Amino acid sequence: MVRFLRVAAATSLALLAVDSEAVAFNDRATDLLPGCRGVVVASTKVPSATEALTEGTCFGIVVGITFADNRICTPSPSSTYEQAIRVVIDYVDKRPARLNEDFTVLAQEALRAAWPCKR
Repeated sequence: MVRFLRVAAATSLALLAVDSEAVAFNDRATDLLPGCRGVVVASTKVPSATEALTEGTCFGIVVGITFADNRICTPSPSSTYEQAIRVVIDYVDKRPARLNEDFTVLAQEALRAAWPCKR
């Protein structure tokens, strides 16, 4: 949880410090997957502004999907966002041909496949 708070704080600072014109940003899996890895890897290194932005974007997309998609049911109330991000990383890693696709679409597919609702 501390890592997630650090990422959120770093992302906020990065957004304040970085000129929006200066960062070329895409929503492809190949661009966001390194940020996802940065979220789940314990590190004492302070991320650069670009790394923090990418980590925060990955985190925000995955958390948003888990809240908004009613076809995703986490396995237990104690499931963590880190687990959800790991599910997405694993899913995309197993589909390297799809790295240039929209990260949000792949993340949604990953979470629906891993944690479908049994309604």
